[in-house]
Amino acid sequence: MLVVALLFIAFSAGTGFTVAYAILTKRFPTPKVPVFMHGVMASVGLTLFIIYAFNNADNFPKASLYFFLITALLGLYLFRNDLWKKKPGPALIVVLHALCAVTAVVLLILFVFY
Repeated sequence: MLVVALLFIAFSAGTGFTVAYAILTKRFPTPKVPVFMHGVMASVGLTLFIIYAFNNADNFPKASLYFFLITALLGLYLFRNDLWKKKPGPALIVVLHALCAVTAVVLLILFVFY
């Protein structure tokens, strides 16, 4: 189940790079298809990870889950800015979102494959 979660998260990263590039290079409005696809794929991956954590409460990467939850909250903030306020998220939040996501993915990969 964690491998499938990683696959969804990896595909989500591709669309996330597109959105982050648009925000960091000040090309606004952001492309909406990657914005929605990024959120949907990341949500599916996180949901699978949470289901795994509930089913294996004694053996799952807690630090990775915490980083993913922080990443999700930062992503929701960026999504709110993009769609409701019609302005790009702050570059600092975009970078923090990406750094938390990379940290979470690396921790999850280490847990799954090592």
